[in-house]
Amino acid sequence: MVVIGGFIYKHRVQAFTEKDTIVLADFANTTGDAVFDDSLRQGLAVDLAQSPFLNILSEQKVRQALRLMALAQ
Repeated sequence: MVVIGGFIYKHRVQAFTEKDTIVLADFANTTGDAVFDDSLRQGLAVDLAQSPFLNILSEQKVRQALRLMALAQ
């Protein structure tokens, strides 16, 4: 029992908390319809922003991190 309990405890799935941050990348519009150029990303960002478990990393912080990574090379 103890071994099974330890195994389950060690391999349990971690749930999202309000401190979890995700990066929302751009989508490539392959439809050829210009109306979808930025709307899919915006719609997904609005939906994810309503989640109490996720924070979306701001575009400003993404740009800053990319600049720092270029300097580190």
